[in-house]
Amino acid sequence: MNVDLNERVSQIRACLSEVCDPELDEPVTDLGFVDGISADITGNVKVTFHLPTFWCGANFAYLMASDIRSAVSALQWVTSLKVELEEHFCSEEINSGVEQQRAFKQIFANDAEDDLDSLRLLFSRKSFQRRQELLLQSQLLRFPNSESLIGLSLRELQQLSLNDAEDRLRDRYLKARRKLGFFQEDTAAAFHSVDGAPLDSAGLNTYLAVLRTVRINTELNGALCRGLLEARYGGKSEDSLVVIAPAEP
Repeated sequence: MNVDLNERVSQIRACLSEVCDPELDEPVTDLGFVDGISADITGNVKVTFHLPTFWCGANFAYLMASDIRSAVSALQWVTSLKVELEEHFCSEEINSGVEQQRAFKQIFANDAEDDLDSLRLLFSRKSFQRRQELLLQSQLLRFPNSESLIGLSLRELQQLSLNDAEDRLRDRYLKARRKLGFFQEDTAAAFHSVDGAPLDSAGLNTYLAVLRTVRINTELNGALCRGLLEARYGGKSEDSLVVIAPAEP
């Protein structure tokens, strides 16, 4: 059986790049959370990761571990998958629960008032707002007036000729939009509130100020997170954290 393990690891890393810290809205790979990726020719995979502190919330940790499992298990060649959170006060419970694909409140029955769906939705909405504000701000000077910008359809937004940075903003915004289940028809409005309400050009500046607050809070949390991570582990790049090796038996 001719299997390129480097290609398989590259595919896993691509999957992990789509997994975001729910609070920071940044990929776990960019944040430097991934410690190791291993795969063998039979499709056994192991991913290890850590968080900035030993005491990071169990709910956030469980979200990321389960999201990592969902993302990587989507690869058709994966036959078994082990996701391990390291150096965390709930590592054992989280790793066991995710492997068994159990709900968070089944593992932390005494501490979880609700399951993680409501928390996931909350951060998906914040992600939508943050990404929309960044995209709108990047395009304000491109259009003769705000009404022509917020009046774009999905097709018109997708057809805009953008530079690489703007294209990435568009792609991330569209992913956040899809995640919340908004209409995907070509004629659907590209921009609307997180509740699906149309935007008003007269109130756009006020609307953007609200979104900016969401973004700034997220970025402040991100800066704190990176500081804690560096203090705990030292400065490490993504490549230095990811170890390519055969999967354990």
